[in-house]
Amino acid sequence: MQRGVCRLCPRPAGTGEVRKRSGRDQKKFDEQDLPKLTDGHYLYHTERDIKEIAIAAKLSPFVPRTLGKAAGTIRFVVFSDTHAEHRRIHLPPGDVLIHAGDITANYGRKSLPTLENTFEDFLDYMRSLKQFKLKIFIAGNHDINLHTDRYKEYKRSKKLIRMLPKDIVYLEHSFTEFKGMKIWGSPACSSRLEISNSKYYSDAFEIHSSKRKKIWKGIPEGLDVLITHIPPSGTMDESEFFHPSPSPLGDPILAKSLLSMKVPPRVHVFGHCHRGAGVRGREKGALAINASMTGDIRGSPDYFGIARVFDLPIVSKK
Repeated sequence: MQRGVCRLCPRPAGTGEVRKRSGRDQKKFDEQDLPKLTDGHYLYHTERDIKEIAIAAKLSPFVPRTLGKAAGTIRFVVFSDTHAEHRRIHLPPGDVLIHAGDITANYGRKSLPTLENTFEDFLDYMRSLKQFKLKIFIAGNHDINLHTDRYKEYKRSKKLIRMLPKDIVYLEHSFTEFKGMKIWGSPACSSRLEISNSKYYSDAFEIHSSKRKKIWKGIPEGLDVLITHIPPSGTMDESEFFHPSPSPLGDPILAKSLLSMKVPPRVHVFGHCHRGAGVRGREKGALAINASMTGDIRGSPDYFGIARVFDLPIVSKK
């Protein structure tokens, strides 16, 4: 069977290497350079974002109303689907940084030798972000160098994971905690081999539905933040080829598992579906965020992305 190449993602110059930054890339960000909402909020910068954030803010208390963080809250800064262009994303101030997968630019055989260099640069970048108390990331389907049970040749990536400092956490169907905030993350994706009998180079953590069902049943109740690479079916799962939602790229098994939970996550962060990027309020004040940056940075090396932000109040444990 021939392998296909994913054509949905931005391709850096060459075959996926980390692109050298231009003069503009190195320019310092000023608030006046970024479009603002009426209250001075600069975190959402397209007309669609402004409309979405206004709607979501009515439904969810976790959407920031102002630039400053409210007392008694933890500010999360989230981004995803950077595909080797992580240094082109503006990161507003915050406490916890989350990347929801697709770190690398895996576009086929020629790009495979670049994956570990890109990943190492990503970790160097994460180490340099001292303004965040904790940095969390998961893998996406392009990050085959992190799926070391399947791709055993990526030994350097496995070693880099083992050597992570305490303020950088990799989640793979696993849990972490920060100041009482419960966070669980998984890179599990729908299997295109199962769905369409097509095998792709970018098939990391593409898992058969029967095994995926067990993974999603393992999502703990009462989470503050859930991180997955793929969205649940019907929630911001649009792509260039599948729109409007629901699309085949959203996971119906994940959607069903979330609906069956007694205490669902307060916030669900994901990526994968580039056209679906945005924020949406959900039932009982919950928030869903498609943090994909691909749409922001595609098309020109002069384009920047702006990571999305939410604030969670610290709940006292009695």
